[in-house]
Amino acid sequence: MNRLGGGEELGLFMFLTIMFILLAGVVLGVRSFFGEGYDFRAAESAQLRDAVISCFNKNSASEFFASEFDIARSCGLNGNVLGDGFHFVKIIDAKDNTRVFEIGVRDYAQQCFFSGSRANKAYPKCVNGTIERDGGTFDYIIGSNQQGRRIAQ
Repeated sequence: MNRLGGGEELGLFMFLTIMFILLAGVVLGVRSFFGEGYDFRAAESAQLRDAVISCFNKNSASEFFASEFDIARSCGLNGNVLGDGFHFVKIIDAKDNTRVFEIGVRDYAQQCFFSGSRANKAYPKCVNGTIERDGGTFDYIIGSNQQGRRIAQ
């Protein structure tokens, strides 16, 4: 009998289809594990801004700008994080430029406003704005350049 049909040939098609699906899964899995990390610098800057502005509003401005003011102890922030070389906090009195509070990498104040900093991943991500309180105006710049890292094993 000479029948038309594809018995074993259809088995080859199914085998190749399954192999393609498995190969695509392996490639996607390896790419997601070893690919680019997530960039949380802008979100981290915004979260740090919220904590610092909340602390700034709780303390008096003269207390905040005093030379002995410890933001880590007074605001409940981790001092190791602020001094780790990846963060920057600056609050300045807009009327009296001598009243400045700065901690962290001071160069971030310039790096945040370079024209190419948005496209270049080496530059920090910053948030800036103005606060009005107690009849005064205060400008702030808060930035982070902490890249996501894998845990070494």
